Amino acid sequence: MKSLLYTVVLIILGTPTSNAQEIRFTDLKATTKFEKQYTAYVSREGVIYKVGDRLKIGRPSSVNQTFVYIIEQDALTGSANLPAGYSGFETELKRIRVVGNKRIGYAVNFYTKGVWGPSTFIIPIENALATGEIKSSVMSSDDALAELKRAKDKLDLGLITPGEFEKLKAELSPFIK
Repeated sequence: MKSLLYTVVLIILGTPTSNAQEIRFTDLKATTKFEKQYTAYVSREGVIYKVGDRLKIGRPSSVNQTFVYIIEQDALTGSANLPAGYSGFETELKRIRVVGNKRIGYAVNFYTKGVWGPSTFIIPIENALATGEIKSSVMSSDDALAELKRAKDKLDLGLITPGEFEKLKAELSPFIK
């Protein structure tokens, strides 16, 4: 009886739960069957996003100053592209889902908390990152170059040592393309 109880406990503890699912960008090409929901996503850049993380909305990517890839959806007004006034707004990641099919391909959508109660932002994350609609936590090439130029100015003014500059240059160089 004791060994049966021990076996049951091991089976229960050893069984993976669906609550700890992670999806990677590389999985989208290699896999054709996906879970309904995930708790973490590893982006093309290698950044890990988890449910509960805060995302910062960047700048609109359309010429009419709306967000192309960030949709606001709620029960009262329906769906609409997010207006430019939301630049700089932070939102909380609530759900991660894979959308699409074998014929058109798969993508990862983030569902985040909107501005008020039933409001939700739907974000195809890779497109939003590529266009700057969502600010990535990975430094862009332009940002790294600007930071290095500021450091060079500080070096020239004697505000930092050559060793500090070289250290910063080594950290920023991988981001500069």
